[in-house]
Amino acid sequence: MDVDTEKVQFEDDFEVMDKDPDGKKFDRVSRFVCQSDLYDMSLTLDVNVEIYPMDVSERFKMLLTKDVNLGTATDKNGNVWEVSRR
Repeated sequence: MDVDTEKVQFEDDFEVMDKDPDGKKFDRVSRFVCQSDLYDMSLTLDVNVEIYPMDVSERFKMLLTKDVNLGTATDKNGNVWEVSRR
């Protein structure tokens, strides 16, 4: 994905270290404890696992921006998509 780097406030890769450390509280949401690579920070993140399934030892990239329009992305078939959230 091509992202306008001027809009990026934070970017790091995280590894999921633990899932629901205090037990499962909700049916569709799990709490994940994650550790970042670049900044060596910990993150506690609540995720709707029906929409975005995750598990321990999986990795993800977190990107925070100033703008919801991130630019464009190209899929495996060569189609170009505008990446935004509306």
